Amino acid sequence: MLVDKKLIVVTGTDTGIGKTYFASGITSSSLSRLGYRVAVCKPVETGFLCSENSDVEKLRQAAGAWQTIDEVVAYSFFDSVSPHIAVERNQKPIISAGF
Repeated sequence: MLVDKKLIVVTGTDTGIGKTYFASGITSSSLSRLGYRVAVCKPVETGFLCSENSDVEKLRQAAGAWQTIDEVVAYSFFDSVSPHIAVERNQKPIISAGF
């Protein structure tokens, strides 16, 4: 059986502009409730505290929490800074194959 897959990308160029809020809203109210199985992905999260308030957990919950945190986020950094700064501070390069 072929499955028709769709991709929706939410992107923005600054922190705190509502990417997670918007993506969570689309996921929970419009897609999951209509019966779609939604997979979420946040390739890099900074300010990651591994709590219910993290962006990753908000997205995961909006999609029905069927994915593990490791399936949602490829790279996480404790410092709440731009990803390129977090990479430099932590000396942990981002490898695109990790996505």
